[in-house]
Amino acid sequence: MIKKIFILITILFFTGCGYESIYINKNNSVIKISNINTNGDDQINKKIISMTGLSLTKDISNSYSLIIKSKKEKVVAAKNSSGDVTAYKILLNIKISLADPLNNKIIKSKEFNSSFIYNNADNKFQLSQDEKNIINNLIETVSGKILIYLNS
Repeated sequence: MIKKIFILITILFFTGCGYESIYINKNNSVIKISNINTNGDDQINKKIISMTGLSLTKDISNSYSLIIKSKKEKVVAAKNSSGDVTAYKILLNIKISLADPLNNKIIKSKEFNSSFIYNNADNKFQLSQDEKNIINNLIETVSGKILIYLNS
């Protein structure tokens, strides 16, 4: 009986405390964006925009222009004694800048870097699929950081 009461009180506590995930209201962004300029890898930029839930507003007053510059790089991380590649490293570099839409003066800017090391595979198709998954995971991680940065 005490166990049931404890479970009931715990459920009531967690539902009444107001806990809410910070990613649940992506579209309720505090910041207003009137223009989005992208530079670099278009696929990465489009995924960042969609994952952060950024939407444009027509009202130029009290809004910002967002500049996204992205760069993806794949480098050799390790080789064996015969010179064959055993591991790769994917580097993702994304620079976010907020500018005044009227005079294009940069108000604040931040660079987000993320990387991942993975082993080479004999099956090149599987390797390319793994690379796509790794890149999507890195973009998702950086998008969360960007969302927190823009709303702070």
